[in-house]
Amino acid sequence: MLATRVDGVILDAPAASFGDVLDEAAEFRSLPVAGLDIPESLEDVAKLFVAWRYGVDYKAVDYTDKDGLIKVPLLTLQGSADETVPAAHAERLFAVAAEPRQLKMLAGGLHRLRLDERATKLILEWLVNEWKD
Repeated sequence: MLATRVDGVILDAPAASFGDVLDEAAEFRSLPVAGLDIPESLEDVAKLFVAWRYGVDYKAVDYTDKDGLIKVPLLTLQGSADETVPAAHAERLFAVAAEPRQLKMLAGGLHRLRLDERATKLILEWLVNEWKD
């Protein structure tokens, strides 16, 4: 059973918009064998296929410009060298969260922050400090 109350949220390399992540990922990749840039038309077809095959509603997973979306204490962790979700996504989600909130950018950190000891340390410190009373 899910909890009926949330006292805090930790976001680890969050995506502010799933559709934007797909678009941005294509910018850093090329077509296999040919080595050419991925054309926007192919990106659009891929997004349509994902929506059809997996039932993805891109508007439902776009949290951009939703002020006050998170109303509990927030810790956002993001790697500055994340190759999957650009750091701008963490900044966009952080911007729509209410106080108290913290954004920790890990220099050189990649997408899988759960493997980064710095992230673990920051999470533990945040948990202790946020609920020390």
